[in-house]
Amino acid sequence: MLLLGFFGLNYHVWFAYVNKIGINMGLWEYPYELLPFLPSFALDASLVPVSFMLLYQWTLNRQKNIYLYSVLLSALFAFVLKPIMVNFHFFHMFKGVNYIYLFLSYIASFIVSKLITNLFLWLQKQEN
Repeated sequence: MLLLGFFGLNYHVWFAYVNKIGINMGLWEYPYELLPFLPSFALDASLVPVSFMLLYQWTLNRQKNIYLYSVLLSALFAFVLKPIMVNFHFFHMFKGVNYIYLFLSYIASFIVSKLITNLFLWLQKQEN
C-alpha cells in the first residue's frame, strides 16, 4: 500500500508541475475550474494519478510490463480524453501544442515517477 501511495503521490506531483507549467506558459488552459485557485484539480489530484496507481497495482499483481501499459494509458488520456475535453470546451490548447505533446507529458510524468519510485525501492534494499 505504501508503494502504491508513494508512486501515486509522485505521479500527482510531477503531473501537476507539468500541467501548471503548461498553463503558466500559455500552452493550454482549463476555462472552467472547479476551484479557481487550483486549475485542473480534478485531473491532477484524482483521475490521472489514481488511474496510474491502479495500473501500477495491476501490473505488479499480474507481472505485466508497466512501461507498455503506461504508454497505452497515456495514449488513452491524450488521444481520447483530451479530445473529448476539447470538444466540450473544458480544455484549450495554444501555440501549436497538439495531442502528441500531451501524450509525451503523460509519458514523461510516468517515467520520472517510476524512476524515483525505483530509486527509493533500491535505497530500501540497500538499507536492509
